[in-house]
Amino acid sequence: MSITDKITHTKYSLRSGVTDGLPKRELNGETVLFVVNAPYELQEPLCRWLLVKRAEPLPIPPAIKGDRPDADEVRAMLAGMNPVDYTVMGDSLDRPAILWSTWEAFVDWMRSTLQAELTRLEAGASC
Repeated sequence: MSITDKITHTKYSLRSGVTDGLPKRELNGETVLFVVNAPYELQEPLCRWLLVKRAEPLPIPPAIKGDRPDADEVRAMLAGMNPVDYTVMGDSLDRPAILWSTWEAFVDWMRSTLQAELTRLEAGASC
């Protein structure tokens, strides 16, 4: 089967319209997306993105000095921050899965990447 046939015949393909939607599953009490259920065209980019993101150091929050007038607000903001968890989990069949929030972060990254590229293309087209 050619790659085009495979993309066309899988229900998790952008080309085929992701006919069944993306299935949210539960794993260890967390809502996850199994990587094999991500759109076919995005599975490799998703895995590569995860590898890069997992290699990045975690951000270090700024030091908060007690004499700052906004120290309570900054502490509250930092407490409410929910960093993305790039952990790849596996089920009993050893299928890789990511948290649904990680999938959402990947979609947000794709959107911003595409927007930046479109802006660059539009700037070049106006010359």
